[in-house]
Amino acid sequence: MISFPNDIDSVRGLAPFWVINADVNREQIAAGLDAILSKGILEVIVERGHSIAVKHLQDDWLEVLAWCVDEARARSMHIWISHDGDRLAPNGGAEHYRNTDPMCFGKSLAVESKPRDEIDLAFFELGQFLVAGRIQGGLVTKTRLVPDRHVLRALDSSWHIFNCRIRRDADAVDVLSSEAVTRIFERNLERYVPRLGKEFGRTLRAIFATEPCIHLPEIDGWSVPYTEALFESFQERYRYSAIPYIPYLFLSGEAAPAFRADFWEHLARLLHENYHGRLARWCKKNGLLYIACADSRNMNHSPTLLQSDKLTLTGEIDIPAIDHPKKVCHGNPFVTIIEHKRTSSQAHATSKPRVMTKSFGSAGWDTNYLDLKRTVDGQFAVGVNVLAPYALQHTVAGRKRSDEVSFFVQSPLWQDFDAFRAYVERVSSVLGSGKHLCHILIVFPVTGLLATFHPNSKTQEFDRVDSFLNSLCIELTKRQLDYDMTDTSALRSVQAQDGQIALGDERYDMLIVPYTPYMRPHEYEIIGRIAKTVETYFFYRSTDPGYASLPSQSNGVQFVATEDLPGFAMRLRHAIDDGIHLVGAGREDILLLQREVDGKRTAFFASRSGHHRKVAVKFTGQVGLTLMEPETGLTRELRTRKAGRKTEATLQFAPYQSFLVTVHEPAAREREAVANEAPVEVEIENLKVETAENVANLFHFSPTGSGRKLDIRRTAGRTVPANVFGGIYEAEFQNDAPGCRIRMVLDRTYDRCKVFVNDGEVSLSAATNWLTDPLDLEADITELLRPGMNAIRVASDELLSEPIRLAGEFDVELAADLVIVKPCQDRHHLRLEESMPFYSGTVTYTAEFEIDVHGGRVQLDLGEVLDSAAAVYVNKTLSGKRLWPPYQMDITSAVKPGLNNLRIEVRNSLSNLILGVTKAFGLRTKPKMKVSGY
Repeated sequence: MISFPNDIDSVRGLAPFWVINADVNREQIAAGLDAILSKGILEVIVERGHSIAVKHLQDDWLEVLAWCVDEARARSMHIWISHDGDRLAPNGGAEHYRNTDPMCFGKSLAVESKPRDEIDLAFFELGQFLVAGRIQGGLVTKTRLVPDRHVLRALDSSWHIFNCRIRRDADAVDVLSSEAVTRIFERNLERYVPRLGKEFGRTLRAIFATEPCIHLPEIDGWSVPYTEALFESFQERYRYSAIPYIPYLFLSGEAAPAFRADFWEHLARLLHENYHGRLARWCKKNGLLYIACADSRNMNHSPTLLQSDKLTLTGEIDIPAIDHPKKVCHGNPFVTIIEHKRTSSQAHATSKPRVMTKSFGSAGWDTNYLDLKRTVDGQFAVGVNVLAPYALQHTVAGRKRSDEVSFFVQSPLWQDFDAFRAYVERVSSVLGSGKHLCHILIVFPVTGLLATFHPNSKTQEFDRVDSFLNSLCIELTKRQLDYDMTDTSALRSVQAQDGQIALGDERYDMLIVPYTPYMRPHEYEIIGRIAKTVETYFFYRSTDPGYASLPSQSNGVQFVATEDLPGFAMRLRHAIDDGIHLVGAGREDILLLQREVDGKRTAFFASRSGHHRKVAVKFTGQVGLTLMEPETGLTRELRTRKAGRKTEATLQFAPYQSFLVTVHEPAAREREAVANEAPVEVEIENLKVETAENVANLFHFSPTGSGRKLDIRRTAGRTVPANVFGGIYEAEFQNDAPGCRIRMVLDRTYDRCKVFVNDGEVSLSAATNWLTDPLDLEADITELLRPGMNAIRVASDELLSEPIRLAGEFDVELAADLVIVKPCQDRHHLRLEESMPFYSGTVTYTAEFEIDVHGGRVQLDLGEVLDSAAAVYVNKTLSGKRLWPPYQMDITSAVKPGLNNLRIEVRNSLSNLILGVTKAFGLRTKPKMKVSGY
């Protein structure tokens, strides 16, 4: 039986994507769910993979999904259905009706512009719409509709002609059309009902829609999204015809800003009304949660344009979500702040308790837990409280050259995913509860962005608005000044009184309007009304002529030059008392989010620095502080000192470390116990190392007759059509370990190939000890090998993309492109990659230590452990796991007087094995142990 209800509050922590690929059966589905459940995960989003053998929404796919639901029900787990907007155009089975229903095809309006005197009417073909415009100095000064050839013929050479033709794309879906969306749902979502409807709202919890796309093809020339009723609905909403204004979408002019703002806003509303609204209502009718990632990326450089009225969008969605930030965020601590902040802000304003992110997609095979932590902490600090890791794949057969990372059973690091899940859930349980504490409300300049947007190229004015908004958010974030964002449409009905803005459950003391070159008149009126009661700041560019005569104050609005942003942020930091103030060097690297939980204020601190940081934190009033380390769940009272009317504490951050600090009433101080002795170092003896079998990767091939070498790490992989590069591929390696048993382990794609070793054909079968995927193939090739050089040939019907892998008890030496297999020598315990350059897996260290009298605290320090996860066992008892620095842990509870056994398991990523780029792994220094407090 399901152990929790199908409501939003019961969604916590992790709901990972589970990508199902290749050939699957029910036993494999059950095994996959067992693996997920073993890590304590009860929610999983099922997504159809690129390489799956069944067709989406056909009976065989519904059968696979039914297996998932049945097996999940037996394990008290929840299944979510994923609709991928990029691949399935937009969310659910375009391939099921592709090229069969023109009504559903994605549409765009291609616009061609020519001077009137360059048009030969004898050969001119009129499009759907024809508009004439006068252009002077690159500006449109006048436009008019051209209804027919007679009017066109009468125009003189002073006019430019804008000919608009409708394009249709069978590979996309018209999500702007109510009728098209209705047909989409009839042909995909309704197919789930007969087979799975009885589990809606039970085992089947939710629909997760990702990136529904307004169709805008990448073509030469100008184009805009289109749907059949676009201009009729526009005129009904805005009370004027859009067709004569089409030139203003591409060229500047006096009427351009207002029309562009109306036009792009209208497209966003059509998307929200006809797609999100309908899908939300369908889910509600069927007892499902609707969860949507609306960060669509197809509109050039600005995904925000398709979400302009984001408050309306968030109102339709049970859990608003954001697309993954990819690995770029690992190098930039402040990237992706705005979209995350905007989504979490609107969740606050509409009382949505959960904000989700589609995390870690396209992160790469070398991604480790520290990379994930940096992503997680940055997202938690800007309002996310549920993660949907894009990291679990049923199989990676034939997909290893792609950028999709796998943290599922294929990765050695999967063994430690339970510790990562526990970390996420500790933070999520706090940040997903209580009330968000924030003083500043920022007006997202969506009207200004829409007014300066060009669908086919970036404009300088758009960049100015966008760049200043980024700068504003970064300046506030670096000073730990939290903020929410809103749209001007949401401000129409807000209550502004007693110096505060009331929006949903939130209360704000200050309104900031970033630089924007255009706002509608009623938006200025709204800002002015609020400014009479609430402290309001409006940014302007002093170099703009229009702002030259602005007074310092008008209707309560305080104007600030964009050049004064750093000074403005500094003044705000001193003026606002939000209960916490950081001082000292390095404070700009600390992210801060505050929530009130059960009447107590809790602060989440996350360091975005790869260096150690020691930061003094001042708390308003005389308070007590409890610190929790989310990595371990351990809590302790923070030592505090009085600083005037404030309480001061010191936080010492290791690289990328995070803390949760709860503020409470100060307790009576107890005299601290003083240790009788200084910490004593205990010698660790008899350090030994064990590994699984070594691997030698052959990446270099010579296609027969080509006269060149091919490094398959640089090929296009499975995207190359079959038979284009089919032929014979030759490789070689040097065997200096005769008599050593060697297995050949290959990707499943080799089942279409013939493989020969020294002219002897290799007979492949399913691997019992796979390396990269449970679908691997293997063969014992020992009898086919000879001392010295060995030749391997592969007869393939397509371009190879996966290497030949040799596994056995040997060492590996690399001489340029040549791989040499050698007898095992005494490997350096702390430099294993020297003889195991392609190794990905677990390294086990065993040792002993002796403690005469045990009664103190025992601390183990593993030192430098590069990009790996470490699990420590003392006397066969798991004493702790560390997924990132510092690799230190308290092992007191497992230690006994006398001789103790120590086992340390260190696991690395799949980078060495799949990418063939050697990264150091395992311990780098001998572990140290200290005992204190006898």
